[in-house]
Amino acid sequence: MEEISFFGNDELKEQVEMINTRLGSMESKVQQYEGKFMEMQEETRKQKEEIANLKKHLESANQKLLNKIADQEDRSRRANIRLRTAGQDFQMSDNLKQNIVSWLQTLMEISPDDIEQSHWAYRGRKKPRDILIRFSREATKEKVYNQLRKIKDLALAGKKVWPLLDLSSETLDKRAQMKEITKVLEGKNQRYTWAFPATLIVYRDGKLYKATDLASGKTMLTLLRFCTEGGVVMTHGPCSPVPSAVETDEEENLSIRQLPE
Repeated sequence: MEEISFFGNDELKEQVEMINTRLGSMESKVQQYEGKFMEMQEETRKQKEEIANLKKHLESANQKLLNKIADQEDRSRRANIRLRTAGQDFQMSDNLKQNIVSWLQTLMEISPDDIEQSHWAYRGRKKPRDILIRFSREATKEKVYNQLRKIKDLALAGKKVWPLLDLSSETLDKRAQMKEITKVLEGKNQRYTWAFPATLIVYRDGKLYKATDLASGKTMLTLLRFCTEGGVVMTHGPCSPVPSAVETDEEENLSIRQLPE
């Protein structure tokens, strides 16, 4: 700060010195306030950073908890099969379990004791109900499910039905997010399967390809050369050049043959 100088009257000189002193004091206080303000800004920044980190931690912990709950729910459903129908048949509802047993016995060898229960399962408003079949053993369910999937134009009581795995809504939502990828695979007549909870698996030319989300699914399509038309690589829609997601481990390659088709 530049001091105000004055030569002459002693009284005026004294007043000028007093003003200079006050200005110096005010400048010192302003600097103190500026320092405190900067400290408050830094403290606010740190608090915001801590809140953001805490939010990420809580979101991660919450997602892990939801995944664990979904996994437990999926495990509890592993002995179940759903039959998707065009609509509920009330004539079958009187003794649904016996009707299902009789129907399955026309298709394969099975005992009434192999089925614990069967009932119509609610799927939401304005949606036809599924027939939920719970087997006494998971191995029996796997055998029945695989055989039903091999039957073309499968019908029950004169109506077409589709055998489905009984999965939690969380797992179904995760798999639905990959619909863009599975649609391309189906269009290329490429068989694929799922590993729990929502890992898409393709076995082709001695290699195993895995996709756990949409990004890695796009990688898979690129590596499978399903993103090429007329020698030109497509970079729109489900296709995008991203890092490799291929695995060639022999044990992994063999394991895919044990998964349901």
